[in-house]
Amino acid sequence: MKTKLHVMLKRALLLVVTLLGLGGMGATTEIRADSSYNCQPSAEEIALFTGENFSGPCVIKGIGRHDLIQTSGNSKLPGLTLDVIHFSSIKVGANVETLACAGPNLNGPCILVYYDEASLSSRGPGRRSAISSAASFIVRHENEPLKCQPSADQVATWTREHFFGDCHVSDARSYSANLNPVRSLKVGQNVEITLCNGYQFEGACVTVTHGIYSNWSFQGEPRQVGDHDMAISVRGVNDCRPSASQVVLFEFSNSAGPCKVFDIGTHSLNETLGWLNGVRTVRSLQVGDNAQGTLCFDLDRERRCSTLALSHPLNLRPNYTIYDHSNATLTVQRRGEIPPRASRPGDETGPEDKRDSPDEITHPFQLAAQPFFEGSAWWQGTFPGSYRDRGTLLGVKNLTPAWIGLLKPSKTNADCLDPQAYVFLDKDGVMTADQMRDVFGSPNPALPVTFRACSGLIGRSTDHGLEFDPVTLELRYILR
Repeated sequence: MKTKLHVMLKRALLLVVTLLGLGGMGATTEIRADSSYNCQPSAEEIALFTGENFSGPCVIKGIGRHDLIQTSGNSKLPGLTLDVIHFSSIKVGANVETLACAGPNLNGPCILVYYDEASLSSRGPGRRSAISSAASFIVRHENEPLKCQPSADQVATWTREHFFGDCHVSDARSYSANLNPVRSLKVGQNVEITLCNGYQFEGACVTVTHGIYSNWSFQGEPRQVGDHDMAISVRGVNDCRPSASQVVLFEFSNSAGPCKVFDIGTHSLNETLGWLNGVRTVRSLQVGDNAQGTLCFDLDRERRCSTLALSHPLNLRPNYTIYDHSNATLTVQRRGEIPPRASRPGDETGPEDKRDSPDEITHPFQLAAQPFFEGSAWWQGTFPGSYRDRGTLLGVKNLTPAWIGLLKPSKTNADCLDPQAYVFLDKDGVMTADQMRDVFGSPNPALPVTFRACSGLIGRSTDHGLEFDPVTLELRYILR
C-alpha cells in the first residue's frame, strides 16, 4: 500500500512539473522529489514549494521566466486541491535571485527574493513587503548587469520591480504617449521626466528627478503602476523652466512635450512656422513667480483671452486649447500690471470695456484639501475659476476656525514646518500690504490668483485616510 501511494505521489508531481514547464521561457525544469517532497536547487536554480517551511509538492526552476499554470478543474492532485497552483516558500540557489509575483503573468504585487524564504507572507527583518504566495517568477543571475544603462542625459524604465522585465531607454527631449507600465526606473543626473498614468499625458502626472527607483510608487498606488499605457516626457533639468519673468508653453497637458520660453513682451505664436518645434497645439503652460501672461486666440470668430497670473503648472481648459496657433498671441508682463484687452494683432484699440466703473466685491472662497504623501497637509484654490474674468485682488481675510499659512512662491507643503515659508493668519486675520506682496508679488495682484496654504485644521480618520475640511477665505476684489 505504501509503495502504491509513493508511485501515485511521484506521478502527481511529474504532472505538476509538466504543467509548470509550459510557463517557462527556455528554462530547464528538473524534478528532485521523494515522498516528503524534498527539492534541493543547485546554485543556478530555485525550488518552489506549495506549503510554508519548504513543505508540500515542489518543483525546480532555472534561469528564465516562469508563469502561472492552472490545473484541470476536475483533477485533484495530492496537496494541490485548488485550480491554480501557488507557492508559499522558496529556496534560492547561491548564484541566482528571483522576482516572485502574486498573480499570473507577473501581475499583482511582486517581491525580490535572493535567499531562502520559509514563508512569503512573513518575510525576515528589514523587508518592507510580503505576499501570501506567488504564482509567477523571473529567475536571473544575482548581480547580473542590467540590459539598459542610461547615461546622464537619459532615463531607463522597466516593466517590473527591481529592474526585472522589459526595459526602454529614452533620450532627453523625447516624448512617448504610449509607454509600457513602469515599475522601476533610473533617471540620469542631467534630465527630469514627466510621467503620466494615462494616454497622451492626460490623467495623473508626476515629475521625477535624478535618482534610482527600484520599486516605483505612483500617486499612492501600491508599489506599481497598473498594466495600462503610460506617457513619458524627458527634458534637461534646465529646459523650459521659466525664470521669474517668463512664461513657458507646452504642446501637451501637464507640462509635457515640446516647449518654448517667452520673455516680457507681446509674441505672435504664428510668426514663423515651427515656433514650438512644429507642433500644432498648446495644452499647458508655466508662469514665473513675478510674471503674468495673456493668451489670446481666435475661435469661431470670437477673440478669446486667458489671463495667466499663476506661478504653478496649468492645463488649459479644453475650449482654450490652441490648435494650429489659431491666430494666437501671448503677452508676458510683470505681475501686477493691468493685462491687455482682447485685441487682434494690429488693432489700435480693443473692444469697449463695460466695467469702466468697477465696484468692490466681497466674496467667500474655499481652498480644497489636496492629496499628500510626504510633508504636511495643504490646501489650494484659484480665484476666480473663469480665466476670462480680469480684475484686482484688494484683500484677504481668514474665516477658517484655525490658523492658516499662505505659502510664498516656490514653497510647498514640505515647508509647512518652516514659519518663514508662509504668511501666518490667525482666525479672522487680514493680510497686510507687505504680506500680499510676499505671497503674490504685489499688494494688489491681478486676478486670477492661486492660493496655496498650510493650516492648523485637524483631519478626520476614515477608511481612505485622513480627510480635512476646506480652508475658507473672504476676498475683496474688483473686476474690470
